Amino acid sequence: MPPRSSVWAKYRLMLGFLLAPLVPGVLAGVFALVQQGSLSVLLFDIGLALLLGYPVGAVLGVPLFALMQRLHLARMYHYTLSGSALGIVSAFVGNVDKLRFFSLTDYCRYYVTPRTMLLGALMGMVATTAFWIIVRPDRRDEVAEASSPEG
Repeated sequence: MPPRSSVWAKYRLMLGFLLAPLVPGVLAGVFALVQQGSLSVLLFDIGLALLLGYPVGAVLGVPLFALMQRLHLARMYHYTLSGSALGIVSAFVGNVDKLRFFSLTDYCRYYVTPRTMLLGALMGMVATTAFWIIVRPDRRDEVAEASSPEG
């Protein structure tokens, strides 16, 4: 039977991948709910987190987590900085469907703005910090056992 800490590390790893992409949408929705008093904004923000957060987490986040584990990058600031990069990528990709209607120059002028990139970086930082808090990859022994194929 595996050690108890290894079992909890597996659950934390699964919870991290399941919950962390939702955190930015929930936080943005709660702020909007407090400011505007509209439940529909909260639901929209959560839906947007589902549509953007999970694909980015699955396609980019899982390999990035494996790379960071391999390179022994486990501090919170490692995850926060990598999250800002993921957020910028997701902000850019989130509007890529508009390329059908605009030239690349117009797309960059209207949709790839500093505000969009900053917001994407902030949301990515929030998601990866939430992931770090849930998973605690700085506890290497537990996380290594949980993320290994044998464990």
